[in-house]
Amino acid sequence: MMTEEYLKKILNTLKECVHMLDFLGDIRSVVVFGSAVRPQDFVVGVSDVDVLVITKEEPRRRLYRTEIYDARVDITVMTIGEVYKVFEDGHPLAFMLYRSSQALVDDGAFAKLMRSVKPKVSEYTLKVLRRSAFVALELGLEDYFWELYREATSHACHAVRHIARYVASLRGANAESFPITDQEICHYLSKASQEAFLEIIMIRRQREVTRRECISALERAREVISREIGCKIPSFYEIDEAVRRRAAFIRYARIIERPSNEVMVRCEVLTDEGNKVEVLEFTSSTSPHDVLG
Repeated sequence: MMTEEYLKKILNTLKECVHMLDFLGDIRSVVVFGSAVRPQDFVVGVSDVDVLVITKEEPRRRLYRTEIYDARVDITVMTIGEVYKVFEDGHPLAFMLYRSSQALVDDGAFAKLMRSVKPKVSEYTLKVLRRSAFVALELGLEDYFWELYREATSHACHAVRHIARYVASLRGANAESFPITDQEICHYLSKASQEAFLEIIMIRRQREVTRRECISALERAREVISREIGCKIPSFYEIDEAVRRRAAFIRYARIIERPSNEVMVRCEVLTDEGNKVEVLEFTSSTSPHDVLG
């Protein structure tokens, strides 16, 4: 089945099942956004279907997750007032909704929002995008060590998207020029970073991703972020070597920005020796043999 047909089938099912969302409250709009409305960027088996449900009353719960035809569907619930606030603050979600969304159900509230408000880049926009790039790398590292190689590669792809949008925002992108599609993302990257991003995309589209391909994708994403914003992130190849030599299982990875554009990667691991917990810290000036538990 072609990607376009697959997505159409999912969106039609969502629309038919809106009545099943009544437990969320009085629904005003159901909006699909992200790669689910961009077939050229959607990867079957990897990409999520992102849905925003707008309700009249404040929801008891904000996030839900389900599956439709094996695609993960992430549902975010907000009031229309909260969505206006997202636009006013310049949250990256506002740019996504403005440029890449489709209303399946709408009483007019979402259409009115689209006509009356345009998101603007703010300090908050920059803060969220920059942090999102590092969080995506964290998730990629964790999934890599948990042997979820395709998922880890997907996080590497998202990390590059976030940093390209950050760069675009610094360069004055507005509601119309904010990069959404992968083609637009490339426009804001240097030639070397474009090549790296396209390589990550190709790996992500494979039905199976090997360990070697996955760590290569993560390393390429690390290089892109380091290059585009001038920070010093330690080599993921060296982190991989050190963690595998010391650990039986990684519990989490954290990426921490420090002064002078130095970036630390902190991994909490369970070692082979009696399931002892150790924290390994890496910087660009630390070799694998210098790491202390």
